[in-house]
Amino acid sequence: MQLFTPSGGFITMANETPLAYQGLAQYAEAIVNTLQEPLLIIGDDMKVLFANPAFYAKFLVSAGETIGREIYSLGNGQWDIPDFKKNLEEITSRRATFNNYEVKLVFPDLGPRTVLLNARHLLDVKPEAILILIEDVTNGREAEHKLLLSEVRYRKLFETAKDGILLIDPATEKIIDANPFLLALIRYTKEEILGKELWEIGAVKDITYAKKMFEELQATGYVRYEDIPIKSKDGQEHEVEFVSNRYPIDGTEMIQCNIRDITERKAAEKKAATYLEGLEKLNKMMTGRELTMIELKKEIQELKEKLSPTE
Repeated sequence: MQLFTPSGGFITMANETPLAYQGLAQYAEAIVNTLQEPLLIIGDDMKVLFANPAFYAKFLVSAGETIGREIYSLGNGQWDIPDFKKNLEEITSRRATFNNYEVKLVFPDLGPRTVLLNARHLLDVKPEAILILIEDVTNGREAEHKLLLSEVRYRKLFETAKDGILLIDPATEKIIDANPFLLALIRYTKEEILGKELWEIGAVKDITYAKKMFEELQATGYVRYEDIPIKSKDGQEHEVEFVSNRYPIDGTEMIQCNIRDITERKAAEKKAATYLEGLEKLNKMMTGRELTMIELKKEIQELKEKLSPTE
């Protein structure tokens, strides 16, 4: 069997394959040429013996700029990386391999790229060579970075929100997370509520009502209730507004419950209602009294007219 030469022919293997099997070598060549991942074969002198079409297409170079050149001098020296050199030298001297070796390269036309390198020493060919398979993971790494930033932002919002937030697994109906504001409101620790159902928390006063509310949430994906009474661990009572949504995150269903403490608002509303009721009563009293005063003034005027001497 044979491998590729710089001229596009073949490298003869140590044990030359009978003519009947040369078709297998051509078959292998076809597979290599149709790989979507860039591939290089270099000699022990680090000069490129072969590059597949994917390599030329990915890095925007030609065979003339690649074949016969030392790998470290390709392009404008992007591959001249000390750790990469060390790894290749170990492969040459120890007949070793390396897998998923990540390097960051900068190309004039492509910009920065992140690639994974996998290398093997080919012992059964003459001359001996090193096969390097290159996987461009730039887009994947950028997506991971964006996801990480998104998770950091969400966690920051979650931790600093001025509403209580509960995250519940809809499959098990168990609490899987709670933010600091909610824990401060109900005076429970996270360890005391994680893994429990909503109505198992001592803070929920009306368990039947809570179960009914959760059934509606599971059925419709959304609920909103006001004036729900809860009690903190230290016995303090609160009225809360409860808004909950069910939505998918990365293919997994999640329930998010936003719990807003409206105790002060409700107290202010009750105080305002009492004040308005008092004003209405006073208005009625004043309205009646005003009519009486008008009638009294009229009677006094009539009496004055009767008592005044006639001319």
